Amino acid sequence: SRQGPAQSLPLRGGGRVREIAFTTRAPAVFAINGDGRVARLDLGVGGGVLTGELKQDKQGAAIQADMTNVEMGSLLPDLRGQVTGRVSMQGQGDTLRGSANVDLKQLRSIDAPRGLAVDGTLNADLTGDMLRLRAQAHDGTAVQATADVSLPVETSAAPLRLAIARTRDMSGQVSIRGQIQPIWDLFLGGAQSLSGQVNGQATLAGTLNAPRLNGRLDMTQGAFRDSASGLRLENVTLASRFNDSQAVIEQFQATDGLKGEVSGNGDIGLRQGSPSTLRLELARFRIIDNDIAQARANGRLTAVRGANGDIQLTGDLNIDDAEISPNLPGSTGIVKMEVVEINRPGGDPVQTEQKARSGPRIGLNLNLTGREIHVRGRGLNVELAANARVRGTIADPQLSGTANVVRGDYEFAGKRFVFDDRGSVTLSTDPSRIRLNLEAVREDPALTAVIKVTGTATAPKIELTSTPALPQDEILSQVLFGRSAAQLSAFEAAQLASAVASLAGGGGFDVIGNLRELAGLDRLSFSGEASSLTVAGGRYITDDIYLEVIGGAERGAAVSVEWQVRRNLAVTSKFGGEGDTSLSMRWRREGPRPGGDRRDRRPNASARR
Repeated sequence: SRQGPAQSLPLRGGGRVREIAFTTRAPAVFAINGDGRVARLDLGVGGGVLTGELKQDKQGAAIQADMTNVEMGSLLPDLRGQVTGRVSMQGQGDTLRGSANVDLKQLRSIDAPRGLAVDGTLNADLTGDMLRLRAQAHDGTAVQATADVSLPVETSAAPLRLAIARTRDMSGQVSIRGQIQPIWDLFLGGAQSLSGQVNGQATLAGTLNAPRLNGRLDMTQGAFRDSASGLRLENVTLASRFNDSQAVIEQFQATDGLKGEVSGNGDIGLRQGSPSTLRLELARFRIIDNDIAQARANGRLTAVRGANGDIQLTGDLNIDDAEISPNLPGSTGIVKMEVVEINRPGGDPVQTEQKARSGPRIGLNLNLTGREIHVRGRGLNVELAANARVRGTIADPQLSGTANVVRGDYEFAGKRFVFDDRGSVTLSTDPSRIRLNLEAVREDPALTAVIKVTGTATAPKIELTSTPALPQDEILSQVLFGRSAAQLSAFEAAQLASAVASLAGGGGFDVIGNLRELAGLDRLSFSGEASSLTVAGGRYITDDIYLEVIGGAERGAAVSVEWQVRRNLAVTSKFGGEGDTSLSMRWRREGPRPGGDRRDRRPNASARR
């Protein structure tokens, strides 16, 4: 509307300002009268109320804004909580003064539980050319953080201006005491978590362009988790001091939650281009802990950051205890197919190239040795001794070296083959360059069966041979059922065909194998005809004693116990459901193979000697 020289514009409605949604509770008014300007707002924001008024002319200005119970998530999507406060400024000419009083309730990050929320206050006073900020955060009893900082400013009421003077002296003190977890989750959070009792103080001086900082930060009873790598630190103790150019870690100690320990010290440069050195010593520390592998290591690591920001990680580690559970493909035998969809309704989605986040280059120069590296799962139960090197970078590591078989066995189609300790694996980061040279042997009274695995990890070559020499299906028939393939029932022939397909990498759907794994058995077999089907399932109680339960036969259930006394001698005792028992022995004599080594290489062989 217009009344002489005065003009005003009332507005109703809603909208967004930088993703902050608002609606008008009363008409927003913007008025001009000569050199004077007035703006009044009464808005609904984030479930709360925001009101404000600005009066300005060429002599001065006055501002007042009030916020009541506004949800933090409407202002900053990653935070939760409520904010209530008032900001006011007024002045004439070159003089501007003002204050701010803000209360924060139940402030927390979006993924933090309510129990980790903190309350806080922020008070500001603008007097002359200094702005004093006083902040406090607390959660009752667990943590108390305070800050009192005075900043030089340049101000003016006409024209309205407020700016930090970057070349004038500032001063301040910051302290934190208590549980760090609420503060960590509020400002960092994510896949990493940190908790512990901290005691820290710092003083601030210098200018904004050249700040000077001095202080200490100590921690006790700390715990750190990184869900991505599985890294876990318990009982963390940290003693450190810092200034504006360097942080000195005087003492660092932690455990992995069990018996492993890590300790160290170092110097960390805080200015761009300044060097840093961190030295760590590991004692049976769990360096890997995820669904695939767990590993403990002893040794020393050194991380050095150069003037260009790149980091070099060097050290010698001895892996003295590792458990690897390989999730090998082909557990169901179902071949996965790539599907290309054409004529998709709405068209194909637009593929946008995402740039990788830039960060410091972390170079690797690590030597790894170890003997007690156990690989278990998918039929494997083997101990390896490794001598490896890791070079390259974190983004592109280059693995080399060898892993030699110490002892172990491989379960195939419910039967155990003992690894030859002359087997080895040539290591590489590229699976197509991992060379396999493995041999597993099964000694039965009827024959000696050998599985040879050569080639690469991506294209292994599996060969089955025997002494005396037999065709592949005959070898499997003798190993699985103890008789010729021509003597097998229809069910046994189907099992034999599945085993042959699995050995050849044919990927057939192994129903029997999947049922056996589901039941937790070492062997599951079906025999007889459809009218008199017999089901047998068993497990190895020890490496040389096998217990089997047989059911479904015309004469009722039976229990069979087989004891592998020697490589060429087996004793079997069978107890029938009708009270009948039997005892049998299988024995075979053979001459030594040329170059053969007759030592027992089963996993617990040393315990039997």
